[in-house]
Amino acid sequence: MTRWRLDVAYDGSGFRGFAVNVGIRSVAGELQGALAKMCGHEVVLVCAGRTDAEVHARRQVVHFESDANLDSLRMVRSLNRMLGPEIAVIEALVVPGSFDARFSAIWRRYRYSVVTSVWVDPQLARFVWHTEGDLDAEAMREAAQTFVGRHDFSAFCRRTPPAPGRPERSRVRNLFEFAIVPDGTNRLDFWVLASSFCHHQVRSMVGTLVEVGEGRRSVASVAEALESQDRQQCGRVAPAHGLTLWEVGY
Repeated sequence: MTRWRLDVAYDGSGFRGFAVNVGIRSVAGELQGALAKMCGHEVVLVCAGRTDAEVHARRQVVHFESDANLDSLRMVRSLNRMLGPEIAVIEALVVPGSFDARFSAIWRRYRYSVVTSVWVDPQLARFVWHTEGDLDAEAMREAAQTFVGRHDFSAFCRRTPPAPGRPERSRVRNLFEFAIVPDGTNRLDFWVLASSFCHHQVRSMVGTLVEVGEGRRSVASVAEALESQDRQQCGRVAPAHGLTLWEVGY
């Protein structure tokens, strides 16, 4: 069996997330179906990070195994004909059997985009959170540094009950960078880099920081919420469609 790595981009608007779920349209479901036609057998995909419904990816990474005689360039072209334009396969590479799209990854970078003008470009609307009114970017940047480092992010994660007989998953994460960068006159991009993320963590952090930018909560309240480990102390969860898995490091 040959192990393949695919780098994949997608517009998540029309999918109920990345992971396969019976009866629900997903990115992995569409990609696995196309690969099965190409390989002549069912394949199982492993991804770097499962994205939620309406979340996008610029360079998601997946791996699968097949004994079919595949050519990388032909594979990319065939998959893009079957899956485009919602899903695009950027690159296909043969990798060692030790490579794992999820467990070999050492960091993930996400971008969350917010537009604050009175209107939003229809070509961008599916990829940004449109919220009218000015935001205090400096206050948000100061509050964002609270998240940098190794912390228990329980206050900023959606808690998923563990499987029967399994321990609850740790919500301690190591966040390396958090930058808020203007892109044009009325758009702010929130760039977050960490070893991994909890469920809804990026959206919860961004939603809370936007409340700081609006003047609805103080900079100090963000540190207090983080230390409390109480989900009730978190601000609103930013909408899913403004989030993009940007890249994965190995």
